[in-house]
Amino acid sequence: MPKTTSEEKSNKALTPYNGDFISKSNILINGKYRSSLQMNRINYINNLKLQTGNYIEDPETHELCVKLYPSEITKMLNLKKGGSIYQSLDGVARQLLGTYIGVTDAENERFRYINLVTESVYEDGVLVTKYNPHMKNFLVNLKQNFTKLPRDLMMSWTSTAAYRLYELMKQR
Repeated sequence: MPKTTSEEKSNKALTPYNGDFISKSNILINGKYRSSLQMNRINYINNLKLQTGNYIEDPETHELCVKLYPSEITKMLNLKKGGSIYQSLDGVARQLLGTYIGVTDAENERFRYINLVTESVYEDGVLVTKYNPHMKNFLVNLKQNFTKLPRDLMMSWTSTAAYRLYELMKQR
């Protein structure tokens, strides 16, 4: 994983908060998966970074790599200064790796399951999430079948159920 300079960290750490909305694929909204409020918040900010071009596409694997920095993580998870980011993120990383999208066609005896995330690494205070290249069409440059979700509202939820219910009710 390439090292990031402190200048890059300070410039990129502010980027995701410049947008007011993300567009989330209705396929992802309708997905059935276990999540926590922290996972939903991290996914939201990662999606915002993906949609604003603030990611790196691995030239060999085509994974979409998103970096979150300590100030972003502390803000989105509402952690108090001195709180353990590591402990909060360990469970979130496991949840992210367990999230998959499945499409089944029982009539034609076909199905397809795709993991959303291929790897999640926390090192030197930076969380790197690598998204499956097969999910790119559901994450970047959405043109149809998506729902706009406002950042301030999505970050204000205090319950996972409320967060997910809003997504489901808002979808178009």
